[in-house]
Amino acid sequence: MPIDDYLGKIESSGQYSDNSQITQKIKENKVSYYETPAYKIAEYLKSKNYIIGNSCGWRVEEPDPDAITILKPRDPIQKNFLGIKWKQKQYAFDLGTLWISNQARNTVSNSKWVLEANGRENIEELIILMKDLSKPFDVNIEIQLVSEGSQYERSSSDDSGG
Repeated sequence: MPIDDYLGKIESSGQYSDNSQITQKIKENKVSYYETPAYKIAEYLKSKNYIIGNSCGWRVEEPDPDAITILKPRDPIQKNFLGIKWKQKQYAFDLGTLWISNQARNTVSNSKWVLEANGRENIEELIILMKDLSKPFDVNIEIQLVSEGSQYERSSSDDSGG
């Protein structure tokens, strides 16, 4: 039920002695709704066969509201030992982290994002991806190369502890 209909119902019910004060209090307590663009960004990336990660590069199902790491899947390695064949999963490439809202990186969720890119060889792919991504959100995306070489997704089994 729309709020105006609800307020009209309260005023006409006669249940409250001072309906105008109640109505005024409800109208003063405005409700706002904000949805982080991270959900739509994650949906777009998944539609392009990327995997999403959190700001640390760990694979996740739900995006972090402030940052999304773009992971590019790699084909499994074919293994063979004594005639037994299997596929071994490989870590995905960590192409970079898209910062949507982060004061230290000078980003603003509705106007300027920063992509910290990993691997010079990935820049061309990331430029195309960011051009496509910036259009529906009407934002500027600054791409910064932060690692000359390619990086891989992180996992709980990493020796780095994290």
